Amino acid sequence: MKSETKEAYIVSQKAKIFYQCYGEGFPIILLHGNHQNRNSFRKQIEYFSDRFQVIAVDSRGHGQSELQTKKLTLNLMAEDVHTLLDQLGIEHCYLIGFSDGGNVALQLGLTAQEHLMGIVCIGSNLSLEGLKWWFRWSVRTAHFLLGLFQKIGRLDLTTQKIALVAKTQSLNPEVLQNIEIPVLVVTGEHDIVKRDHSMCIVKNLSRGELFVVSGGGHNVLVKKHENLNANIMNFFNQVKQKRGSIT
Repeated sequence: MKSETKEAYIVSQKAKIFYQCYGEGFPIILLHGNHQNRNSFRKQIEYFSDRFQVIAVDSRGHGQSELQTKKLTLNLMAEDVHTLLDQLGIEHCYLIGFSDGGNVALQLGLTAQEHLMGIVCIGSNLSLEGLKWWFRWSVRTAHFLLGLFQKIGRLDLTTQKIALVAKTQSLNPEVLQNIEIPVLVVTGEHDIVKRDHSMCIVKNLSRGELFVVSGGGHNVLVKKHENLNANIMNFFNQVKQKRGSIT
């Protein structure tokens, strides 16, 4: 059942982090990608808020959330989400993360597993090498050029965001076996993430499964939302059946 939209801030390590709540029920936390904000999940908010409480977060330095750091990292962004769970009193939830948001979700799978019932990672990568060569080249070129502007005091925030991709903290695939909850790894048929990289993530997870969105590129949130949402719902239903009454 949908309810009135609520919005507020929490404070995490000096930064105000903005979020919006939609609907009622078991919580789903939405974590968007680089250079995006919570609105990138509009199709998922519309679909899932009929049955869940959907909490869409603006990541640190994105949307209406503050930066308050000289170095934006995935670990710091994961700590912000962990703080949000604690301050909102959320004991258990699902995570849906897109692109960098999926990378943050995997970090949380290692550091906040006690809160999580399941994770959906869409277009996620453990390192820059997990991306196709032409995208790696464009990211490295953009990072170099933006670095020149940063030296003269401009484009600091943009440079930090690009650095998240260009200098993604490499996550050793072997540590993923420590994530004991179910994880659905989603990739588009024509994603910028290499297929064998997505398969590597799945193989190293204790309870991972792969879903390839037919005809999809990287941004399947909008362009392939019907197929994506239905498969995520099926994943949640499977998790609920296996875990029982918590959800």
